[in-house]
Amino acid sequence: MGNVGIKFIIFVLVITALVYLQVFLSGRKNKWLGLILPGIFFIYSIFGVLQMGNFENITAGEIILFGAMSFMTGNVPTVVLLGIYFEMRKKLYSPSRIEKMNIKDLYPYCFAI
Repeated sequence: MGNVGIKFIIFVLVITALVYLQVFLSGRKNKWLGLILPGIFFIYSIFGVLQMGNFENITAGEIILFGAMSFMTGNVPTVVLLGIYFEMRKKLYSPSRIEKMNIKDLYPYCFAI
């Protein structure tokens, strides 16, 4: 296996570790912990747009187009991590079936006098 294969395996391991870390942080009670990784990737995408090279032979419209494309492609990891965050938060605070059953079972007794 060549150098490319080893780099690919390391890349897959890093992506897997980031996803597991995001799931772990999003499942905590503190809601800000799950926003750390998406925030880092968002700031990284902004730096990517700000560090675009000095273009001399292209128009302002092309510069704006390149900046927008760079920003959108740089935020793909941000969107994925935010999706994980919101899904984990929804699971964390959704009432379980047992709690729903208990609430329905108590309903007739609420108005009995």
